[in-house]
Amino acid sequence: MKTHILLLVIASFLNTTLPMAAQDLSSHEWKDRLLLVLTTENSEDLYKEQMELFKDDIDGLEERKLVVYSVMPEQYKKGIQCEKWIESTSLNDQYRKGDKGFEIILLGLDGRVKLRQSEVLSIEKLFRTIDAMPMRRNKMRNKEKSGIEHR
Repeated sequence: MKTHILLLVIASFLNTTLPMAAQDLSSHEWKDRLLLVLTTENSEDLYKEQMELFKDDIDGLEERKLVVYSVMPEQYKKGIQCEKWIESTSLNDQYRKGDKGFEIILLGLDGRVKLRQSEVLSIEKLFRTIDAMPMRRNKMRNKEKSGIEHR
């Protein structure tokens, strides 16, 4: 009987704490910018198109310290190449506004929303938005002063 109760408590603990810890975006704060690609089964074509655009300029994403999260109503995955989905509704619940099937959200280094749109985001618009941010501009100026090329 005690074993059953202990197992029930452990299972309950794992169910409530591990998914939350696995998707705590605060660990990225001041280190990474985040791109959240929210999608549903109904918007799969837009999602595929968006991910292909990201794959075409991985170097530019890395240079701008971008980490991509794909978010569906009941699961998410981190990274462009990652195939493993993690079951959780937290990111979807936290960031989805309304009933849009597809949405892109850019979070800055400070964790705040810098861009939100419900159509495919061009690499040019993404990079232009990031390159206009004060911390990014400062980094580009520092590279110029040291003679290192930048995008």
